Amino acid sequence: MFKFMEWLESKLPRKEELPIFSLSFALLLSYLAEALGVSGIIGAYIAGLVVGNTKQGKFIKNKIDVLVYMLFSPIFFASIGLKLTTLSLTDHVWQFIILFTVITILSKVIGNGLGAKLCGYKRKECLQIGIGMATRGEMAFIMIDEAKQIGMINEEVFSIIVITVFLVTFITPILLHLSFRKEKSEKLEEVNE
Repeated sequence: MFKFMEWLESKLPRKEELPIFSLSFALLLSYLAEALGVSGIIGAYIAGLVVGNTKQGKFIKNKIDVLVYMLFSPIFFASIGLKLTTLSLTDHVWQFIILFTVITILSKVIGNGLGAKLCGYKRKECLQIGIGMATRGEMAFIMIDEAKQIGMINEEVFSIIVITVFLVTFITPILLHLSFRKEKSEKLEEVNE
């Protein structure tokens, strides 16, 4: 596949056509993955690896990013939101969501923080790395959507996980800002002196 993309790059008269062919390639591989019974994201991921490692990979990414953020991402997040059920958000459900959110953040902070410590980072840097990695993104939504579709989780669990992912995504930048606050104040003091 990589050789095919390099060949295609060499044969196209204008490099402006590459993003269109790359997007078509990603959609084709997504379709093939789905046809084989695997999530379409696997096909798109493989296409991204192939296209991203070509000579024009950076150019293609920059051109496709606009389309992704303006069209595909909003449609994807809207589709996830539409799949949420109307949970009766009782105290019991909120307690579970809050507990799940805390565990989700702590597991990333501890796991990534330990990895950073093993690489020789200072304690505060380990905390900052762990917090920075705590957020979840599209892949979390794709995985829980797949789990729901094959019947591994029910509507209630799906909704709880989606709310947790949104909370973690919202909380992470706040925690990251707090973890850097002392450094910012020290730098301001140095500048003022």
